[in-house]
Amino acid sequence: MKRAVHPVALPIGRRHLELSEPGFHISTGISGLPVESPLEIDVNGVPCAILLCTPDALEELVVGWCFGQSYIESIADLASVRFKGSRASIMLNRSLPGGHDWREQLAAGFDASLVRSPIARLSTPPQRDDVIVPASQLIAMIDEIFDRFRQSDAPLGNHFTGLHDLGSDARMSFHDFSRHNATDKMIGWGVLTKLALDRAVLVLSGRVSSDLVYKAMRAGIKIVATRALPSAQAVRLAQGAGIAIVARALDAERTIYTHPWRIDRNR
Repeated sequence: MKRAVHPVALPIGRRHLELSEPGFHISTGISGLPVESPLEIDVNGVPCAILLCTPDALEELVVGWCFGQSYIESIADLASVRFKGSRASIMLNRSLPGGHDWREQLAAGFDASLVRSPIARLSTPPQRDDVIVPASQLIAMIDEIFDRFRQSDAPLGNHFTGLHDLGSDARMSFHDFSRHNATDKMIGWGVLTKLALDRAVLVLSGRVSSDLVYKAMRAGIKIVATRALPSAQAVRLAQGAGIAIVARALDAERTIYTHPWRIDRNR
């Protein structure tokens, strides 16, 4: 594989000798890099998880995480959300649920999740609905979301999620060094603002794993776009859940993996 080289001109008398050397930049600090901070979460006094996250939009993060884990179904299930140091304490208006559709193996890495939802085993997708977006509008949405993130002051290297609601025209974006956390922040924002996300387009900066599809399914999101690729498990789950996955969203040749009827390619 050829490596990128940059010519370096060295004076020798009146002549210059060009040498090819690999290009490097030397950093003298950590300014501008993503920050990882541990956040302990307990629900009704029971320790449940420790998340490594970018320490902003923490209320949205923990609410979105609780929603994704099936601890809550809406903001009505929340009694209080309190923060003290690196601990978030969630009190619910109900007892802890007895079972979860999926669980996260926190010690094994970000993608070590098991989707247990019956949706994952469905071979027949749900009936078609009216959540359809013209291709030209979808491309414009995706470009706008990525442009907004590039112009933001988010640290380089962070993942982000962007959302455009087709019904209300509401728009929002969040970032985190983990794409899972960024997605939880977005969904938590939807829970806190009582915004139904069933007509929203969710745009991700990183690859789509099955647990991210599950989070989108729990929130009612029908279209997920990414500049990367989905996993095979994510495609299977999206097929059963009625979610359209659009991959390589910034490329000239985009790929629709599931439910292509949601994207009107004639408009």
